[in-house]
Amino acid sequence: MSILEFFYCYMQTCSGSQLAESWGSLTGLLKDGMTLTPPAQFLMLAVLNEFVQKCPPLAEKKDMRDLQDVTAKVCRKCIYTQLVTLAFAVFCSVVLVMAYFV
Repeated sequence: MSILEFFYCYMQTCSGSQLAESWGSLTGLLKDGMTLTPPAQFLMLAVLNEFVQKCPPLAEKKDMRDLQDVTAKVCRKCIYTQLVTLAFAVFCSVVLVMAYFV
């Protein structure tokens, strides 16, 4: 179990107000996590989802902009990973079909 998985499990036990208090640190974690491998990126999406589902609306406009920015980046990263995986699968299937007919 990675630290990120442990943190996600811990977040599930926290209240919304506790999560709201940790927004500054969570932003840093999510921004730093952009360089992690694909499984961790999907876990970051789950962490972000947990925060958004439980946390009351953020009061500061800067925090709202940061939330929107981080959400967009995490979603883009996950979508890119899925597209690359799909493209690779299509490429492999085309190669197999071509090899069959040769």
